Amino acid sequence: MHPGFRWIVSRLVAVLVLSAALICPLSAQETSKTESKSPTAQTAAGAVALDGKTLFVIEVELGSASASERGKNTTERLVKFAQNQDQPLDALRIESGDKQGIPLTAISYPGGNLATFSEADARAAGKSRTALAKDSLEKIRSAVGRYRQERQTGYLLRSGAYTAVATVILLAALRVINHVFARLYRVLKAWENVYIRPIHIGSYELLQANQLDDLITFFARLVQIAVVLGLLAIYFPLVLDLFPWTRQIAAAFRGYFLSAFQTIGLAIIGYIPNVFFIISVVTVAYLALRFLRPLSEQLERETFVLPGFYPEWAKPTYRLLTWLTIALAAVVIFPYLPGFDSPAFQGISVFLGILVSLGSTSAIANIVAGTLLIYTRNFKVGDIVRLGDTVGRVLETSLLVTRIITVKNVVINIPNSDILTRQIENFNTVRELDKKLILHTKVFLGYEVPWRRAYEALKAAAARTTFIAQEPQPFVLQKELNEVYVTYELNAYIDALVMAQSNAELTVERIYSQLHENIRDCCQEAGIRIFAPSYEADPNEFGPAAGKLN
Repeated sequence: MHPGFRWIVSRLVAVLVLSAALICPLSAQETSKTESKSPTAQTAAGAVALDGKTLFVIEVELGSASASERGKNTTERLVKFAQNQDQPLDALRIESGDKQGIPLTAISYPGGNLATFSEADARAAGKSRTALAKDSLEKIRSAVGRYRQERQTGYLLRSGAYTAVATVILLAALRVINHVFARLYRVLKAWENVYIRPIHIGSYELLQANQLDDLITFFARLVQIAVVLGLLAIYFPLVLDLFPWTRQIAAAFRGYFLSAFQTIGLAIIGYIPNVFFIISVVTVAYLALRFLRPLSEQLERETFVLPGFYPEWAKPTYRLLTWLTIALAAVVIFPYLPGFDSPAFQGISVFLGILVSLGSTSAIANIVAGTLLIYTRNFKVGDIVRLGDTVGRVLETSLLVTRIITVKNVVINIPNSDILTRQIENFNTVRELDKKLILHTKVFLGYEVPWRRAYEALKAAAARTTFIAQEPQPFVLQKELNEVYVTYELNAYIDALVMAQSNAELTVERIYSQLHENIRDCCQEAGIRIFAPSYEADPNEFGPAAGKLN
């Protein structure tokens, strides 16, 4: 036996056993309600019923008995008569007479009366008492005959046979369904790399071929489950309807299914206008995004120019407008979603809103800071910048973080909110101003060193450094006159454009390193001692200037 079919059969057997366990006490309870002390528990007030079916309705009172009490008493007598197989249907007859001066017509049998009708009953029914009694007698005979027939052994054996045939048909149908869907799953698996293609949105692969195949297989399994449940929904009411004790349970099953389908159908029909509105909003948003994308590409390539709008603003502006368009569409669509007015939906919305507000404070701060950094044009991708203690080339800018690669090839992600509070040094901005970048460094020399000789040594160090421009020439400033040494500042021009276009992996940090090496070499060649504040010097080699500095 196929594993899938074995699974279905085992589940079906379990369902049948569970149903039998439930039906037995329920049927006994229904029988006791219908056939013993409370036969009118499921009938309307004043209705006379047998086996759950109303035969006629008593609408007026008689003497001190209300219509409801008369219906209840008549139903109890009718059930006892139907259960007594010794009472033939031919024994039922119509008799007329007076009771305490009230003319009555009764349906009686040798053991008593089943039903009694007065002139008021006849007027309510629009018939004479005799005609009303005859119609009621025909209904009683038909109902009692059917009641007794359905409880005979032959009828129950036929119902059992029909149940067996229906079960065999159900099992065969389940096996066919299992075979068909198993073959379908094999075909879908074979089509995974042949006919099923991945779904792309532009250059982005939204769903891979295997993921799409798994998605189609999942929906196929849902269809299989729906078909199996549909067969079971037909099978159980059909089988339960074959036996008189479970017929009311079958009617309840059918009522549940019809009520569910009716509710679902009415909900779908009532939701159709909302669907059209949602489709319209989504279509407008999609067309707006389709219009914005080529516009942003033209702005980025500068084939279309807006006054005061820089090309590097194109992509972030497109992303912002995309998010704003999607957010606006979601806000407009939200009230038209199914169940929007329900307390559960509103409670979940409030709960999610609180979670987002509590957990997204830093994210919102980074987004605001990222937006400000983009539109203030502090730096862009490719620029060499110093952010606090970090120096490197900008790899990527986003609304949340900025990625920088350092001279050691370490990629650092810096939150935009931190960058906004730091001092930003951009070594490439001077290109836009048509100026050369000035690198500067401080050197501490003693008073015994003539300042002209110090200038010559520092300028010579700058001339030896790669990417230091010869024109304009480097220049030196005396920044401070301290107690035992002078603070000199060497300033040298570099061509940022040449440095950016160079294939050498030189950055500002390496230029500084090379400049410091040349300063040491040139000072040593000129016999100049370089001081370090707060350093206890080595033994004197170059003169009395060596010593302890604080």
